Amino acid sequence: MYTLSLPLIGWVVSIFIVLLCFIVATLTFNTYRSVRIATSLLFFFMLATLIISPLMTGIKLDNKSINIYGHNGFLYDYIEYADIVTCETISLEDKKIFKSFRKIIGKNINEYRVGYFELKNGLMVKVMINSDDALLLTTSDGEYYLLGPDEFNTFVSEVKSGIIRVNEYAH
Repeated sequence: MYTLSLPLIGWVVSIFIVLLCFIVATLTFNTYRSVRIATSLLFFFMLATLIISPLMTGIKLDNKSINIYGHNGFLYDYIEYADIVTCETISLEDKKIFKSFRKIIGKNINEYRVGYFELKNGLMVKVMINSDDALLLTTSDGEYYLLGPDEFNTFVSEVKSGIIRVNEYAH
């Protein structure tokens, strides 16, 4: 599976929030049972959402499809190779239209972007990138995907290896 590494600031903020929830849960432990249950549930929800789920974010390729696993339910999708109409590598610096995103739902920390984003021209794009290099996919049902895991060059090589043709941009 090709992964996306959450930046350090994302981990720091996530750990801070989880620790804050833990402190609240600990302080309310001797209160009413309903308060104790609610704060304990909040702690475990935040632990799962902010710490565990980013570790499971990634892209998996198999013989027939690309499986996208985004954390927190922001993005989960299954793309069959037969449904891919266009596939090209792009640089977000070169294609300015893809550089400016408006987050609909997801996470956006520096170059780390996972979720649903809207471009300036109103186009909705499903994004899972961690750099300025990305694989732009268009499917037969008109959906757009920007995929750019940590091991981008290896990812593109595997996609290119007989599965689908990839048009590469010139550096």
